[in-house]
Amino acid sequence: MPLHAIITAGGRLPKQLRAPNRSAVKALLKVDGKSMLEVSTDAAQACSAISNIAIVGNNEVRAATPADCTFVAEGETVVDNIWRAFDQLGGLSHDYLVLSPDLPFLNASSLNTFIENARADCELGMPLVRGKDFLAQFPNAPNRFARVDGQLITMGSCLFLTGPILKSNIPLMRDVYRSRKSLLRLAVLLGWSVLIGLVMGHLRLKALEARAKQLTGAEARGIWLTDASIAYDIDNRQNYEYALKLGRRQA
Repeated sequence: MPLHAIITAGGRLPKQLRAPNRSAVKALLKVDGKSMLEVSTDAAQACSAISNIAIVGNNEVRAATPADCTFVAEGETVVDNIWRAFDQLGGLSHDYLVLSPDLPFLNASSLNTFIENARADCELGMPLVRGKDFLAQFPNAPNRFARVDGQLITMGSCLFLTGPILKSNIPLMRDVYRSRKSLLRLAVLLGWSVLIGLVMGHLRLKALEARAKQLTGAEARGIWLTDASIAYDIDNRQNYEYALKLGRRQA
């Protein structure tokens, strides 16, 4: 079954990263002279499994979209953007990689490893990186970690879904998006045991996968990766400044 990538490039920069004469679109923020949209697109184009790439955003993103990619006009929310790309790329008859373009160090090798393992093992997959691997690659980097199975982990900024699972879970995605700022609403959706386990640090991956299956109807898996480039994203000024410094050291 063909695999299509959806790059959700509609997100705007937080106020602390906005500057005069610079786009407010996060995906167009540059690290070492290259926009994060370019980094994500280059990585996806270098993955042999990906047959088409849809980039969702505004007119600035349209102007930055390569000719061999499909541009999709953004909607009101990230869920709208995923749905629009899903509909334009052919719907149910494909698998999908939903990719956030705020990963300045993403590479095709990491994406390929995630895709191969996810397609072999599940209908819904998310990359996971151990805290020790993340910090070995990005020493002293600002990042948030969760404790799962007794170890610190962080999640990668992409998602694998089969076409039927993506379509059937659009309503759930909308509910999660609407509830993202309300602890009570998230507890109703995800379950108090998940949220309490997250706060107390005693989550279990198997329990999370089982809960994900209850919610989505999908065989859900966390896919372990050692390359942390898939998990270093730009959310704030600290993330951005660290990325700039690391880029200069690597140059």
